[in-house]
Amino acid sequence: MINSLPSNPLPASLEINLRDPSDYLDVANYLRAQTSSVDSVQDLKVTVGQMIAVANVLRTGGIVVLVVVCLTVLFIIMNTIRLAVMARAEEIEIMRLVAPRMPSSAGRSSSRERSWDCSARSSPSPCCGSSRRL
Repeated sequence: MINSLPSNPLPASLEINLRDPSDYLDVANYLRAQTSSVDSVQDLKVTVGQMIAVANVLRTGGIVVLVVVCLTVLFIIMNTIRLAVMARAEEIEIMRLVAPRMPSSAGRSSSRERSWDCSARSSPSPCCGSSRRL
């Protein structure tokens, strides 16, 4: 099977790792000048630059998609709350009419709180006496 191939499909290659990446252009130019033994020099800086550009585009696109999804979720939550309030608008209005009025000053407690607060009473009351049930 090997004899049926016209030439070697896997040509010889040489991988060079530089100690100082700033020497890349000098080494690449030297190897390109060796026309008798070097067919081509692969420029990885261009490839790496292209990969970084693609990664940046994907990152930016991901951030845009994330913002759009967050805004969509926020919109859905707001509309769900609005629909729940609208569905119970009549119940909320009844609760507003029936609910006790809150005092105007923040320091005073409402009459409902005063009637059940046993520690503030000096006289015994039916709710705070010794026959109190819990």
